[in-house]
Amino acid sequence: MSTKLQSITLKKQPWHNLCDLQGLQGVIVEWGVFPQSLLQITNNRAEALPCGKAGGCYMNVVSHDDEHVGICTSEPRRCDRRSLKNEETILYRLNTNALMNKIAEATHCHVQTEAVTGLPNTWKIGQISPQGEFKFSVFVSLAGKSSGLDKVVNQLSFQGAPFILVGNLGSLFSHAAMDASAKVKAKLIGLDDLLTATDTGGVEVKDSAAGLISGWVEGLIPKSQKPGSEYVYPMPPNATWGELIIEFTADEMINVSCRDKFERLEPEHFKMKDQRTKRPTSQWAIFKALAMAGEFGWQDNHNNRSKVTKQKEEFSKKLKVTFGLSDDPLEFVTSEHVYKPKFIIRGKESLEVYKKQQRLA
Repeated sequence: MSTKLQSITLKKQPWHNLCDLQGLQGVIVEWGVFPQSLLQITNNRAEALPCGKAGGCYMNVVSHDDEHVGICTSEPRRCDRRSLKNEETILYRLNTNALMNKIAEATHCHVQTEAVTGLPNTWKIGQISPQGEFKFSVFVSLAGKSSGLDKVVNQLSFQGAPFILVGNLGSLFSHAAMDASAKVKAKLIGLDDLLTATDTGGVEVKDSAAGLISGWVEGLIPKSQKPGSEYVYPMPPNATWGELIIEFTADEMINVSCRDKFERLEPEHFKMKDQRTKRPTSQWAIFKALAMAGEFGWQDNHNNRSKVTKQKEEFSKKLKVTFGLSDDPLEFVTSEHVYKPKFIIRGKESLEVYKKQQRLA
């Protein structure tokens, strides 16, 4: 395998470092390609650090005043003694708060982190509320070995309720852990399933994360109300359009979240499905246009102005009813002749995949 290919592979899997680093801390070279946005500098210095040679040996750090020297610990010594810069010896630890916030974003969970008694490096970070009275706890365990995760799964499963457990890597969950979690319909996920590291040292939620969560939720709760009843999304008190996140996971399915409220909705919930043809109405097409382009309007074709304005009014009316908000969910940009959403809407990738599948069918 080439050096270039190895580098690309490592960037995709930075979460291995959480398994390898004792105490979830190390010098910057030990963290490697781990996202720097999830690291926090400490006031401590390392007593030993990697020599940097292919053999994988370590050197002891000998300090005197502000000078530091590294001495290889291998016998016979493979590496020459060398001076070390201050920054080479400083320890960095995992910023658990930053990591928990990212996991909460990926799972649509409202963060209320608390350590789990008797389970090292394991936290309950909150709950997701996909529908009405249904609530599911979200846990994170940074146990570095399968045996440690087995213990966590067994203790959480003992409660008899479904839960989400996020571990370092999906591959660390053993068959025994999978069997134990299946009995209570729990979901075991790795950080590598939810998050991806960027080239700039940041972290982003994977586009596929929403589908993992919604697919699991779908099997646990009955479908939300269908046409014939007035479905209303459970908006938190005093919430605004700007707090609402809407994401397409399929052509006729969206995930909707606001703070700790999460639901999987379809055109029927918005009364955007023709009961005669069983196809989505033009208002649902507006939803898709907003996800694809972030706007919709008549641009330079003023002949469409009346039609677009009418569609927009109907679309806004249905969203106001569904979310129980009185102000308009869209704002008009005069200079561009387009409407733009006040809420966050995503899912362009999912819609493009669907369009490609339709062309190949």
